[in-house]
Amino acid sequence: MLSFEQNVAKPDPRIFATACDLLGSDPADVLMVGDDPVADGGATSIGCEFREVPHLPVDDRPQALIDIAEEVAGEVAGDLPGNLPGV
Repeated sequence: MLSFEQNVAKPDPRIFATACDLLGSDPADVLMVGDDPVADGGATSIGCEFREVPHLPVDDRPQALIDIAEEVAGEVAGDLPGNLPGV
């Protein structure tokens, strides 16, 4: 989905809400990854989490999404009951 197809532009929250609807996901369960904290960070206005990647050509950041996925997976694993302090 491209924002112009929806007649809205980032950071308008409607583009992020539409994306969440199309995913069938609650915004609280969605992670927006982008290179512009103003435009892409607009997702936070509807409750999405936002992670920034470097504003570089894609070829210059081939690991960007992998690094964030590994970071998020580590955070999720850290929240599992067996990893909670005192559990």
